Amino acid sequence: AAITARGSAEAEAMEKKADAFARYGDAAVLQMLVEVLPQVVAKASEPLSAIDKLTVISTDGASQLTRTVTDNVAQGMELLSSTTGVDLAQLLQGFTQRKPVPAPAPAPAPATAGTPVEIGE
Repeated sequence: AAITARGSAEAEAMEKKADAFARYGDAAVLQMLVEVLPQVVAKASEPLSAIDKLTVISTDGASQLTRTVTDNVAQGMELLSSTTGVDLAQLLQGFTQRKPVPAPAPAPAPATAGTPVEIGE
């Protein structure tokens, strides 16, 4: 019974996620990726965090380290795209090129006792 209940709960959670993706489209996918991306980058950079001491012998050595980190992130993005079918770079570009939505007008201040209230249409 416990296994069935857990399976039903997981299936319901997946249905709710699918509904959210259908309703919110790219925004839902972007939200999910934004939550996961730090973990992906952390795993990609994990080998470099284990370096205790680094001795650079050539003048190209220091720049090679930053290129390695950049390449790991780029490969992670490519892996994410090939495994999920979502191109994060294109998705982010789509969001950055959208026109900003105008902010709603501020709500009027609440009336205090004895203050006349204007009622509009």
